[in-house]
Parts: sequence; C-alpha cells; structure tokens
Amino acid sequence: MAGRQLNMFQWFAKRAPDASWSLVASEEGLTAGQLNIRGLLDSTRYVGGLEPQEARAVLYQLEADGYASLKDGICVMPWSSVYSALENPAYEGLAKALRLPPPCSAAPILESRDSLSDESFSIYISGWHDGRGRPSGGLDIVGALAVRERGYDLLPKASWMPLLSPRSGLHLRRSPLSPSYAWY
Repeated sequence: MAGRQLNMFQWFAKRAPDASWSLVASEEGLTAGQLNIRGLLDSTRYVGGLEPQEARAVLYQLEADGYASLKDGICVMPWSSVYSALENPAYEGLAKALRLPPPCSAAPILESRDSLSDESFSIYISGWHDGRGRPSGGLDIVGALAVRERGYDLLPKASWMPLLSPRSGLHLRRSPLSPSYAWY
C-alpha cells in the first residue's frame, strides 16, 4: 500500500520549489532535507545529494508509516527504521529514491581481552572481513555505513544490529591507542 501512496505524493512534490537537498549519516541514523552541510560535526558524514521532488514524497510517506520523524522539512530516520523500511516490500524503491549507498557483506572480527571474570574484560572489533572470512582491513564506521576510499557501503543488518545498534546495551568506543572499536 505504501508503494502506491508514494506515487500519490508525486503531484505534491512537483509543486514545491526545487532546492538543494542532502542526505547525511550519523551514529544514530540518516538525516535528509535542506541541510547546511558546511557545519557538519566530525561524527556526521555527507552521503550525497537528493532529488528534492522524489525525496520529499518518499520522506513524507516514511513519516506517515512511522519510519521517520519530520520537523521543519528535515527528516530523521534511525538506522533500525532504515533497515525495517528496506525490508518492507512496499518500499522496494527506497534505496534508489534516497540514493542509499550499496549494501556490502562486511562483518566484524571480534576479539576479547582478559577473562570474563576480570574487571578489565572487554570485547572489541579488531577488524572486518568481507563476509567470507577474508580480512578487508580497517573500516571507519559511521552508524551503519562503512566508509571506504571510494565512498560508502551499507553494512548488512546482521553486522550492524547486534553490535553497533544503540539498543545492543554495549558501549562501543574507539580505542585511543588503536583504530579498533571496543566495548566498555
């Protein structure tokens, strides 16, 4: 049903004035709209520009379906909602409409320090592999995006959800001594 509703909003989107729309990513999720990308925080990455007419219709529908919140023309969508919407057949064209980065098969390599009974016990991501066990080197991660030299990739839900989700209950921080992440 939402797929049909997306088409219904096209008439509204075409009447709005064109402006520069952007998509940015943070640890919390995606933000889309007319954004001042010059003032982005270090923890936020510019993902790309959006076609205002198409994006506006999709973003209003995402809000109507409970996947996003919309305030003053800015749409905020938590990563859990991004994955839920991408899994919804009614949002088949969502990745294209929002120009989301392509999915990748990266998975974390986990290591631990000390024993479970030690106060200093920690589990950390020591690196990433390509999904087939071949190391793919260190990745910079912003929310559910893997940052690569050539751009961004969307992490598989299975790699993001249990480890990097704010709901995981784990506190993930970048170690000051290495580029890896660790839970404390």
